[in-house]
Amino acid sequence: MFCLPLLDRIDLPRASKMIEPSYQDIHSEVIPEVPLFEGGLVRVISGMFRGTRGPVDSIVPLLYLDTRVQPQPEAHTIQYALPAGHACFVYVYEGNLEVDQRQVAAGNLVVFDSPAATDAEEHQIQIRTTSAGYILVAAQPLKQPVVRRGPFVMCTQEDLMQAFVDYQSGAF
Repeated sequence: MFCLPLLDRIDLPRASKMIEPSYQDIHSEVIPEVPLFEGGLVRVISGMFRGTRGPVDSIVPLLYLDTRVQPQPEAHTIQYALPAGHACFVYVYEGNLEVDQRQVAAGNLVVFDSPAATDAEEHQIQIRTTSAGYILVAAQPLKQPVVRRGPFVMCTQEDLMQAFVDYQSGAF
Protein backbone atom coordinates (compact mmCIF):
# COMPACT_ATOMS: atom_id res chain seq x y z
CA MET A 1 0.00 0.00 0.00
CA PHE A 2 1.25 3.46 -0.92
CA CYS A 3 1.46 5.96 1.95
CA LEU A 4 2.10 9.66 1.47
CA PRO A 5 2.32 11.61 4.73
CA LEU A 6 1.38 15.27 4.28
CA LEU A 7 1.09 17.89 6.99
CA ASP A 8 -1.55 20.46 6.18
CA ARG A 9 -2.35 23.70 7.92
CA ILE A 10 -5.33 25.71 6.77
CA ASP A 11 -5.21 29.47 7.32
CA LEU A 12 -8.34 31.06 8.77
CA PRO A 13 -9.91 34.48 8.42
CA ARG A 14 -8.57 36.82 11.11
CA ALA A 15 -11.88 36.78 13.00
CA SER A 16 -11.65 32.97 13.36
CA LYS A 17 -7.98 32.63 14.33
CA MET A 18 -8.56 32.41 18.08
CA ILE A 19 -11.26 29.73 17.99
CA GLU A 20 -10.74 26.41 19.76
CA PRO A 21 -8.20 24.34 17.78
CA SER A 22 -9.48 21.18 16.16
CA TYR A 23 -8.09 17.98 14.73
CA GLN A 24 -9.75 15.43 12.48
CA ASP A 25 -8.43 11.87 12.38
CA ILE A 26 -9.50 10.70 8.93
CA HIS A 27 -8.58 7.13 8.04
CA SER A 28 -7.85 6.21 4.43
CA GLU A 29 -10.73 3.77 4.20
CA VAL A 30 -13.34 6.52 4.74
CA ILE A 31 -12.04 8.74 1.93
CA PRO A 32 -14.34 8.23 -1.07
CA GLU A 33 -12.89 7.48 -4.49
CA VAL A 34 -14.29 8.68 -7.80
CA PRO A 35 -13.22 6.60 -10.81
CA LEU A 36 -12.08 8.63 -13.83
CA PHE A 37 -11.20 5.91 -16.34
CA GLU A 38 -9.50 2.51 -16.15
CA GLY A 39 -6.49 3.10 -13.89
CA GLY A 40 -7.42 6.65 -12.85
CA LEU A 41 -9.21 7.82 -9.72
CA VAL A 42 -9.71 10.83 -7.51
CA ARG A 43 -9.81 10.52 -3.71
CA VAL A 44 -12.04 13.30 -2.34
CA ILE A 45 -10.52 14.42 0.96
CA SER A 46 -12.45 17.69 1.34
CA GLY A 47 -15.03 19.51 -0.72
CA MET A 48 -17.05 18.10 -3.60
CA PHE A 49 -15.91 16.41 -6.81
CA ARG A 50 -18.40 15.08 -9.37
CA GLY A 51 -21.14 14.71 -6.76
CA THR A 52 -18.96 13.07 -4.09
CA ARG A 53 -18.17 14.90 -0.84
CA GLY A 54 -15.00 14.31 1.19
CA PRO A 55 -15.05 13.60 4.94
CA VAL A 56 -12.84 16.51 6.09
CA ASP A 57 -14.70 19.56 7.41
CA SER A 58 -13.14 22.99 7.21
CA ILE A 59 -14.17 26.43 8.43
CA VAL A 60 -12.87 27.81 5.14
CA PRO A 61 -14.52 26.04 2.19
CA LEU A 62 -11.79 23.87 0.71
CA LEU A 63 -11.39 21.47 -2.19
CA TYR A 64 -8.67 18.88 -1.48
CA LEU A 65 -8.27 16.03 -3.99
CA ASP A 66 -5.71 13.27 -4.40
CA THR A 67 -5.58 12.08 -8.02
CA ARG A 68 -3.80 8.90 -9.06
CA VAL A 69 -3.28 7.75 -12.63
CA GLN A 70 -1.67 4.36 -13.24
CA PRO A 71 0.55 4.10 -16.35
CA GLN A 72 -1.54 4.55 -19.50
CA PRO A 73 -0.64 3.93 -23.16
CA GLU A 74 -2.02 7.38 -24.05
CA ALA A 75 -2.35 10.62 -22.10
CA HIS A 76 -5.68 11.44 -20.48
CA THR A 77 -6.97 14.95 -19.82
CA ILE A 78 -8.66 15.42 -16.46
CA GLN A 79 -10.87 18.46 -15.91
CA TYR A 80 -11.52 20.05 -12.54
CA ALA A 81 -14.31 22.59 -12.07
CA LEU A 82 -13.36 25.11 -9.40
CA PRO A 83 -15.74 27.65 -7.87
CA ALA A 84 -15.35 31.17 -9.24
CA GLY A 85 -12.69 33.17 -7.45
CA HIS A 86 -10.85 30.16 -6.03
CA ALA A 87 -7.08 29.95 -6.27
CA CYS A 88 -5.50 26.52 -6.58
CA PHE A 89 -2.27 24.62 -6.38
CA VAL A 90 -1.25 21.21 -7.65
CA TYR A 91 1.58 19.28 -6.01
CA VAL A 92 2.96 16.37 -8.04
CA TYR A 93 4.23 13.60 -5.74
CA GLU A 94 4.71 10.90 -8.38
CA GLY A 95 5.26 10.80 -12.15
CA ASN A 96 4.70 13.89 -14.27
CA LEU A 97 1.90 15.83 -15.87
CA GLU A 98 1.21 18.65 -18.27
CA VAL A 99 -0.51 21.89 -17.30
CA ASP A 100 -0.94 24.74 -19.79
CA GLN A 101 1.53 23.01 -22.13
CA ARG A 102 4.19 22.91 -19.37
CA GLN A 103 5.68 19.67 -18.07
CA VAL A 104 5.60 19.30 -14.29
CA ALA A 105 7.65 16.53 -12.64
CA ALA A 106 7.33 14.90 -9.21
CA GLY A 107 8.38 17.15 -6.35
CA ASN A 108 7.09 20.32 -8.05
CA LEU A 109 4.18 22.62 -7.31
CA VAL A 110 2.06 24.59 -9.78
CA VAL A 111 0.11 27.60 -8.46
CA PHE A 112 -3.00 28.95 -10.21
CA ASP A 113 -4.13 32.42 -9.19
CA SER A 114 -7.84 33.03 -8.89
CA PRO A 115 -9.09 34.29 -12.24
CA ALA A 116 -10.34 37.84 -12.65
CA ALA A 117 -13.93 38.38 -11.58
CA THR A 118 -16.40 37.18 -14.18
CA ASP A 119 -20.04 36.17 -14.22
CA ALA A 120 -19.04 32.50 -14.49
CA GLU A 121 -19.92 30.28 -11.53
CA GLU A 122 -16.77 28.21 -12.00
CA HIS A 123 -13.50 27.98 -13.89
CA GLN A 124 -11.79 24.93 -15.31
CA ILE A 125 -8.33 23.51 -14.78
CA GLN A 126 -7.11 20.80 -17.13
CA ILE A 127 -4.32 18.38 -16.35
CA ARG A 128 -2.94 15.91 -18.87
CA THR A 129 -0.93 12.82 -17.93
CA THR A 130 -0.06 9.22 -18.74
CA SER A 131 1.00 8.41 -15.17
CA ALA A 132 1.02 10.60 -12.06
CA GLY A 133 -0.03 11.11 -8.49
CA TYR A 134 -0.87 14.63 -7.39
CA ILE A 135 -2.72 16.69 -4.82
CA LEU A 136 -5.03 19.51 -5.95
CA VAL A 137 -6.06 22.07 -3.31
CA ALA A 138 -8.36 25.03 -4.03
CA ALA A 139 -9.95 27.71 -1.83
CA GLN A 140 -11.09 31.32 -1.85
CA PRO A 141 -8.06 33.56 -1.19
CA LEU A 142 -8.35 35.29 2.20
CA LYS A 143 -6.54 38.44 0.99
CA GLN A 144 -5.14 39.22 4.43
CA PRO A 145 -1.59 39.70 5.68
CA VAL A 146 0.30 36.60 6.82
CA VAL A 147 2.80 36.64 9.67
CA ARG A 148 4.10 33.24 10.76
CA ARG A 149 6.54 31.70 13.14
CA GLY A 150 6.72 28.11 14.32
CA PRO A 151 3.22 26.64 14.44
CA PHE A 152 1.44 30.01 14.48
CA VAL A 153 0.06 31.89 11.48
CA MET A 154 -1.49 35.26 12.27
CA CYS A 155 -2.24 38.54 10.48
CA THR A 156 -0.06 40.96 12.45
CA GLN A 157 3.16 40.80 14.46
CA GLU A 158 1.15 41.79 17.55
CA ASP A 159 -1.30 38.89 17.03
CA LEU A 160 1.65 36.53 16.59
CA MET A 161 3.32 37.67 19.82
CA GLN A 162 -0.01 37.32 21.67
CA ALA A 163 -0.37 33.75 20.38
CA PHE A 164 3.06 32.90 21.86
CA VAL A 165 2.15 34.55 25.18
CA ASP A 166 -1.15 32.62 25.27
CA TYR A 167 0.61 29.36 24.47
CA GLN A 168 3.34 29.87 27.09
CA SER A 169 0.80 30.80 29.77
CA GLY A 170 -1.28 27.67 29.05
CA ALA A 171 -4.27 29.64 27.73
CA PHE A 172 -4.58 26.94 25.05
